[in-house]
Amino acid sequence: LLAHPSPQWGKPTDATFRFVEQRLRDLSPGGSGDGPVAAERFYMVGDNPTSDIEGARRANIHHRGTGTTWKGVLVRTGVYKEGDETNSAAVVVDGVREAVDWILAQEAAADGPAAKKAKK
Repeated sequence: LLAHPSPQWGKPTDATFRFVEQRLRDLSPGGSGDGPVAAERFYMVGDNPTSDIEGARRANIHHRGTGTTWKGVLVRTGVYKEGDETNSAAVVVDGVREAVDWILAQEAAADGPAAKKAKK
């Protein structure tokens, strides 16, 4: 019926992740990542390895060598079931609360004294 395939929107399309990145950068202090806080590390929390975590994996390929990173945080509260392929998620946790705790710990480690010393 359709002569040309319809464009896909949503996860895991690159356009969706680029839009999210830019929006978060715009909302960071200073806007567009040029202020005192540069948005360089992003996290995708989701329950679907095929769309949520795949999007983070693709975003890392897109940003290879740029300093921008994405980590997929897979939660066990929906599509994902124990034993399923994780699609290289950085971590698998029980729910969103645990995902947020894990992300905060990652950020604390990334911005800790050793990380600040290395950036100088």
